[in-house]
Amino acid sequence: VTVSGTVNTSTVGTYTLTYTATDASGNVGVATKKENVVDTTAPVASNEPADVTYECDETIAFDEPSFTDNCDTSVLVGFEENQTALQCGYVLSRTWTASDDCGNETIVSQIITVLDTTAPELSEIPTDDTVECDAVPAPADVTASDNCDETVEVDFNESVVPDLSGCGYVITRTWTASDVCGNTTSASQMLTVVDTTAPTYVDAPADETLECDQAEPTDAPIFSDNCDE
Repeated sequence: VTVSGTVNTSTVGTYTLTYTATDASGNVGVATKKENVVDTTAPVASNEPADVTYECDETIAFDEPSFTDNCDTSVLVGFEENQTALQCGYVLSRTWTASDDCGNETIVSQIITVLDTTAPELSEIPTDDTVECDAVPAPADVTASDNCDETVEVDFNESVVPDLSGCGYVITRTWTASDVCGNTTSASQMLTVVDTTAPTYVDAPADETLECDQAEPTDAPIFSDNCDE
């Protein structure tokens, strides 16, 4: 028995094998057989990028998958990207579709979420201090910066609480910065206001020499104080 014809298992198609049998008397018998080589296996993906979340000021790494196929040496890969806006950020949906010559497909998707979860940073915050009652400084000009929002609003609030000793008070100044995504940062300064300065003479009556029948003078010295009127 002899066989003619070959089957190429790496190429899709129908192949015919011919079997020829010859006996000792020279009688010949012929039979054929068809072999169908098919491809029903989809391409295989590797290095698939995982879903990831970034801050809005971070550089996005755009990784891509690779594909191989059991039969097709040149897999066709299509790519599509869509962006969806969020209230504060956005989502990138990335899709790769790999197809072989026989129409078998493999789809790989990645979701990239870009958000702003970082609060602004305040600068020029004054330190806590103790000051005389006539030397209370004006509120500091506090500024703020943000990793994503170029214009950050800074709100100022001040509260005054009397000192329990009855001589002075405490000022609490608070600055709050908010970005457009609602992330906030607050910082405070506490000023303890005291009065440790004694009154001073403004005008004192001059020394006098009186006769014994003269009335005692009623002039009194005049004092002023930095805090007490």
